[in-house]
Amino acid sequence: MSDHEDRIVRYLDDCWAVEKTMAGQWSRMASEVGCDDLRVMFHERCDTKLKQAHRIEERLRELGGKPSRAESFFEQVAATIADLLRIPPVEDDRSTQYLMRGFAMQNFEMAMFESLRAFAEFTGDDKTVKMAEGLLKNEKYGAGQVWSQISRNAREHMAV
Repeated sequence: MSDHEDRIVRYLDDCWAVEKTMAGQWSRMASEVGCDDLRVMFHERCDTKLKQAHRIEERLRELGGKPSRAESFFEQVAATIADLLRIPPVEDDRSTQYLMRGFAMQNFEMAMFESLRAFAEFTGDDKTVKMAEGLLKNEKYGAGQVWSQISRNAREHMAV
Protein backbone atom coordinates (compact mmCIF):
# COMPACT_ATOMS: atom_id res chain seq x y z
CA MET A 1 0.00 0.00 0.00
CA SER A 2 1.40 3.44 -0.95
CA ASP A 3 1.72 6.27 1.56
CA HIS A 4 -1.29 7.99 -0.04
CA GLU A 5 -3.43 4.84 0.11
CA ASP A 6 -2.38 4.26 3.70
CA ARG A 7 -3.40 7.80 4.58
CA ILE A 8 -6.79 7.43 2.87
CA VAL A 9 -7.34 4.22 4.84
CA ARG A 10 -6.50 6.06 8.09
CA TYR A 11 -8.87 8.90 7.16
CA LEU A 12 -11.63 6.44 6.36
CA ASP A 13 -11.04 4.58 9.62
CA ASP A 14 -11.31 7.86 11.54
CA CYS A 15 -14.48 8.79 9.64
CA TRP A 16 -15.99 5.40 10.40
CA ALA A 17 -15.24 5.75 14.12
CA VAL A 18 -16.71 9.26 14.23
CA GLU A 19 -19.90 8.15 12.46
CA LYS A 20 -20.37 5.32 14.95
CA THR A 21 -19.78 7.71 17.86
CA MET A 22 -22.17 10.30 16.43
CA ALA A 23 -24.86 7.66 15.85
CA GLY A 24 -24.69 6.85 19.54
CA GLN A 25 -24.90 10.51 20.48
CA TRP A 26 -27.95 11.13 18.28
CA SER A 27 -29.63 8.01 19.65
CA ARG A 28 -28.99 9.08 23.25
CA MET A 29 -30.31 12.59 22.59
CA ALA A 30 -33.41 11.15 20.90
CA SER A 31 -34.15 9.04 23.96
CA GLU A 32 -33.78 12.02 26.30
CA VAL A 33 -35.60 14.79 24.43
CA GLY A 34 -39.28 15.38 25.15
CA CYS A 35 -40.38 16.92 21.85
CA ASP A 36 -41.71 14.34 19.39
CA ASP A 37 -40.57 16.29 16.31
CA LEU A 38 -37.03 16.54 17.63
CA ARG A 39 -37.03 12.88 18.65
CA VAL A 40 -37.94 11.90 15.09
CA MET A 41 -35.26 14.18 13.62
CA PHE A 42 -32.62 12.88 16.04
CA HIS A 43 -33.50 9.27 15.18
CA GLU A 44 -33.23 10.14 11.47
CA ARG A 45 -29.77 11.64 12.07
CA CYS A 46 -28.79 8.46 13.95
CA ASP A 47 -29.98 6.28 11.06
CA THR A 48 -28.06 8.47 8.60
CA LYS A 49 -24.87 8.07 10.66
CA LEU A 50 -25.22 4.29 10.71
CA LYS A 51 -25.77 4.17 6.93
CA GLN A 52 -22.79 6.44 6.36
CA ALA A 53 -20.62 4.30 8.65
CA HIS A 54 -21.59 1.30 6.53
CA ARG A 55 -20.66 3.13 3.28
CA ILE A 56 -17.33 4.18 4.78
CA GLU A 57 -16.59 0.66 6.00
CA GLU A 58 -17.30 -0.74 2.52
CA ARG A 59 -14.84 1.72 0.96
CA LEU A 60 -12.30 1.04 3.70
CA ARG A 61 -12.44 -2.70 2.97
CA GLU A 62 -12.22 -2.10 -0.81
CA LEU A 63 -8.91 -0.38 -0.13
CA GLY A 64 -7.65 -3.28 1.96
CA GLY A 65 -8.37 -1.78 5.38
CA LYS A 66 -10.82 -2.53 8.13
CA PRO A 67 -12.25 -0.60 11.06
CA SER A 68 -9.59 -0.56 13.76
CA ARG A 69 -11.97 -0.16 16.68
CA ALA A 70 -9.18 1.83 18.34
CA GLU A 71 -10.25 5.23 19.62
CA SER A 72 -8.85 7.88 17.32
CA PHE A 73 -8.18 11.56 17.90
CA PHE A 74 -11.23 12.40 15.78
CA GLU A 75 -13.44 10.06 17.76
CA GLN A 76 -12.28 11.74 20.98
CA VAL A 77 -13.07 15.17 19.50
CA ALA A 78 -16.50 13.97 18.39
CA ALA A 79 -17.28 12.69 21.87
CA THR A 80 -16.01 15.92 23.42
CA ILE A 81 -18.22 18.03 21.14
CA ALA A 82 -21.21 16.05 22.29
CA ASP A 83 -20.35 16.68 25.94
CA LEU A 84 -19.39 20.37 25.78
CA LEU A 85 -22.60 21.64 27.29
CA ARG A 86 -23.91 20.40 30.59
CA ILE A 87 -27.33 18.82 30.33
CA PRO A 88 -29.91 21.01 32.05
CA PRO A 89 -32.56 19.25 34.11
CA VAL A 90 -35.36 21.26 32.47
CA GLU A 91 -36.64 19.72 29.22
CA ASP A 92 -37.11 23.10 27.52
CA ASP A 93 -33.43 23.96 27.97
CA ARG A 94 -32.31 20.40 27.21
CA SER A 95 -33.88 20.30 23.75
CA THR A 96 -32.28 23.63 22.80
CA GLN A 97 -28.88 22.49 24.05
CA TYR A 98 -29.22 19.19 22.19
CA LEU A 99 -29.90 21.15 19.01
CA MET A 100 -26.77 23.23 19.64
CA ARG A 101 -24.75 20.04 20.17
CA GLY A 102 -26.21 18.51 17.05
CA PHE A 103 -25.28 21.54 14.98
CA ALA A 104 -21.71 21.42 16.30
CA MET A 105 -21.49 17.70 15.51
CA GLN A 106 -22.79 18.25 11.96
CA ASN A 107 -20.22 20.97 11.32
CA PHE A 108 -17.37 18.85 12.67
CA GLU A 109 -18.39 16.09 10.28
CA MET A 110 -18.61 18.50 7.36
CA ALA A 111 -15.01 19.56 8.01
CA MET A 112 -13.94 15.94 8.36
CA PHE A 113 -15.55 14.87 5.08
CA GLU A 114 -14.24 17.92 3.23
CA SER A 115 -10.73 17.01 4.37
CA LEU A 116 -11.25 13.43 3.16
CA ARG A 117 -12.64 14.69 -0.16
CA ALA A 118 -9.74 17.09 -0.73
CA PHE A 119 -7.07 14.50 0.03
CA ALA A 120 -8.77 11.85 -2.10
CA GLU A 121 -9.00 14.36 -4.94
CA PHE A 122 -5.29 15.17 -4.57
CA THR A 123 -4.41 11.48 -4.80
CA GLY A 124 -6.74 10.80 -7.72
CA ASP A 125 -9.03 8.47 -5.75
CA ASP A 126 -12.22 9.36 -7.61
CA LYS A 127 -14.35 6.74 -5.88
CA THR A 128 -13.53 8.13 -2.43
CA VAL A 129 -14.06 11.69 -3.73
CA LYS A 130 -17.58 10.80 -4.89
CA MET A 131 -18.36 9.06 -1.62
CA ALA A 132 -17.03 12.01 0.43
CA GLU A 133 -19.08 14.44 -1.65
CA GLY A 134 -22.22 12.42 -0.93
CA LEU A 135 -21.41 12.27 2.79
CA LEU A 136 -20.71 16.00 2.84
CA LYS A 137 -24.04 16.69 1.15
CA ASN A 138 -25.82 14.63 3.82
CA GLU A 139 -24.06 16.55 6.60
CA LYS A 140 -24.94 19.92 5.08
CA TYR A 141 -28.57 18.82 4.82
CA GLY A 142 -28.54 17.63 8.43
CA ALA A 143 -26.90 20.84 9.64
CA GLY A 144 -29.63 22.82 7.87
CA GLN A 145 -32.34 20.72 9.50
CA VAL A 146 -30.86 21.23 12.95
CA TRP A 147 -30.16 24.94 12.39
CA SER A 148 -33.76 25.56 11.36
CA GLN A 149 -34.96 24.20 14.72
CA ILE A 150 -32.65 26.09 17.10
CA SER A 151 -34.28 29.53 17.19
CA ARG A 152 -37.80 28.13 16.79
CA ASN A 153 -37.25 25.77 19.70
CA ALA A 154 -35.72 28.46 21.91
CA ARG A 155 -38.54 30.91 21.14
CA GLU A 156 -41.24 28.33 21.82
CA HIS A 157 -39.75 27.50 25.17
CA MET A 158 -39.31 31.13 26.19
CA ALA A 159 -43.05 31.70 25.65
CA VAL A 160 -43.90 28.98 28.17
